Amino acid sequence: SEIAQKIELLEAENIQLKLETEVLIEKSVKDPLTGLYNRFKIEEIFLKEQQRFTQCADPLSIILMDLDYFKEINDSYGHNVGDEYLKELSKILINFFRKGDIVGRWGGEEFLILIPRCTANKAKKVATRLKDMISEIDYPIIGRRTASFGLATLHKKDTLASIVNRADKALFLAKKSGRNKIIMCNSA
Repeated sequence: SEIAQKIELLEAENIQLKLETEVLIEKSVKDPLTGLYNRFKIEEIFLKEQQRFTQCADPLSIILMDLDYFKEINDSYGHNVGDEYLKELSKILINFFRKGDIVGRWGGEEFLILIPRCTANKAKKVATRLKDMISEIDYPIIGRRTASFGLATLHKKDTLASIVNRADKALFLAKKSGRNKIIMCNSA
């Protein structure tokens, strides 16, 4: 019976360790504020999708989204309000995209979405629906807000850095041309 008690104690400790490991793994791949994937996890998933692209020619598009005038929210209403806005928007993004799409916080008020099996034209339609939806939501305290979008599709020699760089250039053009815009960059 003493051995059975020790085995039972070890089994309980093992369960606890497994739970703690799961929590640590979750924390290592998620942004602590929004609960969205972080850059580390996005890169890991991108490599798998890149392999699928190479083997099966499945298209992959990305959307780089940046909230327009986000600094104004923090400056006018405080960082707590800005954080709440980011949390609420993150929930909206999770519900908006398909289950297999990967939504992550790229940094600050930038979000990166990997959309497997999605051509450039489909990605633009998705971004248009998202842009329209975001601009129609009347958030408490801060009112209606907009976002700008840079889109790119995967090419054979792309890395995550190169496709994000193209999307970032497109995003810059969207911001420069008046914000609340969508620009697609497909040239390598």
